[in-house]
Amino acid sequence: MDLTFTALLLPLDALALYAAAVSAYALRFSRFVTEVRPILQNVNFTEYVSAATFFVLVWIILFALAGLYSPRPRKAWNELGRIILTCGAGTMVVIATVFFRREITTSRFIILAVLAFSVVYVWLGRLVLRTIHHLLLRSKVGHRLYVVIGASDTPQDLVRVYREKPVMGITVVRQFKSWNDETRKAIQTLRDKDALDGVILAEPEMAKKDALDIIAFADELKLLA
Repeated sequence: MDLTFTALLLPLDALALYAAAVSAYALRFSRFVTEVRPILQNVNFTEYVSAATFFVLVWIILFALAGLYSPRPRKAWNELGRIILTCGAGTMVVIATVFFRREITTSRFIILAVLAFSVVYVWLGRLVLRTIHHLLLRSKVGHRLYVVIGASDTPQDLVRVYREKPVMGITVVRQFKSWNDETRKAIQTLRDKDALDGVILAEPEMAKKDALDIIAFADELKLLA
């Protein structure tokens, strides 16, 4: 499910950037703004949307370069910082393009408004998606199913953490105290029933031979280890 939500970020960002461009245009030509700041340069809406499509693609590329589509979890405030920096860089691209290509017309107000709206819309969109993702994980929807192997305090603590923090996206279906033929058969049965995604070896004192055997067995069953 993590990959699904990561994949949804790209169309969501594109939609947010389009919305930012349209909002900036609408605000500039709204009665409230025109009464304070009269229109000195008319911007054709059709040409504006066409140019916005190009810049949305550029900003999406900048987002990718900034690591905003990485599946690695990131705190919301850290993500906001990257969004601000990337949108700022995208705005510089817009300014440079307008400067060097005289046929493209826009206004400074619209450019600054696009910057502000893009930061707000992109972050809010991602925040909503993140909230939905966390709610599903808290309901144990989309969890990966693991077994934990170990008998010391370390695996016990690990099982407790996963149980108390379902937002981590892992459900421990069983814990095995040791590695033997019985454990091997139980894991094989779970795998055959599609009730297992991976194996966590959490016993620091386990013999190296057994640890390597577990890894090889997990690889044979195509389980995460």
